[in-house]
Amino acid sequence: MKTLAATFKNRYRVIDGKPTIELKLKTPHQLFDERDPAPFRERDLDDDAVRYIVSSYKELPNEEEAKLSLYIAGMGGFEGDPEEIRRAIRSHFVYEAELKRRELRETFKQGLVALCIGLGFLLTCTWFSMTVNAEGSLFRSLLKEWLLLMGWVSTWKPISIFLYEWWPIRSAMRTLRELGGIEIEIKIIAAGETARAGEPRGASATSVAQTLSAASLKIS
Repeated sequence: MKTLAATFKNRYRVIDGKPTIELKLKTPHQLFDERDPAPFRERDLDDDAVRYIVSSYKELPNEEEAKLSLYIAGMGGFEGDPEEIRRAIRSHFVYEAELKRRELRETFKQGLVALCIGLGFLLTCTWFSMTVNAEGSLFRSLLKEWLLLMGWVSTWKPISIFLYEWWPIRSAMRTLRELGGIEIEIKIIAAGETARAGEPRGASATSVAQTLSAASLKIS
């Protein structure tokens, strides 16, 4: 536990009392998918950026109090309205959360359909197995067991959906919803300045640039 706590402490700084996900960018455009023809506010985030933010958010010890800090060398045309960057980021996560909600709903629908089919098939197989007189015949004994086995196997899909498949989707939806309301801090940094300027001496955390490189964030 101490090793895990030390990892959190070294990997993510606590700024203003909040565990912080930090990204260092040349311009805000690096954060978005330039292939998306939608207006900037509705544009998808870069896939690598999303993976890095989501995975980092899940690692934080206090997710509810987390914030996202962007250290940007140049605003690239957004000097007058940095709030648009915040709206675009939050809009992306809110939209993705809605997609997960729909996926969850469709998963439950599929589960109900599969349950009806499975129960119907199970009843049919059970009825046929009851009509088979297996006494004194190896073939009829195997047929009886096979019918019962096939009937129970047909119920595996709805069991899998209602026991296992829905909750990862629900967890992802919850995470995306929380990221849709995360506090976003934007700081302009001078060329060559590190995002961790002012950090106490002896701190062993890597720089934001190194962290971003490790996450393979594409540079446009």
